[in-house]
Amino acid sequence: MNKVNNVWLMKTFKEWADRFMSANPQPYVALDEPNVDLDYGKLSEAERKALFNKLEKEASKKRRWNQIKKFFDRFYDDVSEGDILVLGTGQTTKFHIYAIVKLTSQAYFVDEGDHSNSRHRRNVEILWMGDPIQMEKWGWARRLECLDNEERLKEFISVYTHIKN
Repeated sequence: MNKVNNVWLMKTFKEWADRFMSANPQPYVALDEPNVDLDYGKLSEAERKALFNKLEKEASKKRRWNQIKKFFDRFYDDVSEGDILVLGTGQTTKFHIYAIVKLTSQAYFVDEGDHSNSRHRRNVEILWMGDPIQMEKWGWARRLECLDNEERLKEFISVYTHIKN
């Protein structure tokens, strides 16, 4: 049995969450971004910085590229097999719990299509999925955040205990 290292919140589009959890034969979670068209996990730190510097220079609109890079770094480097991830959907200040999953693989890249195919993935085991539950306290979460203090972990334990009973 893998040790649970961390609990993560991941916010995505509802359409993506539907696709992630209904994938056959293996559900997964993923993130993606236009023009991150290669296996990010195989890049050195210097190559990662160069990629995001290039994206920032070529962008037609202002984006928070350093923040986006941080999400990719977390997904590939900080998240581990055995970690728990709470998949959520919602607008900027909303977080609706869509599923709770256990990560069962390292990050990998699926080289097909464009960013709308969610090419940067990790396989998961679904621990819970049901009617979405609004979690107001997690409205602060962006694409990928760690529940990194005792209070936030207690919130997770409370939610998980409630939905499993």
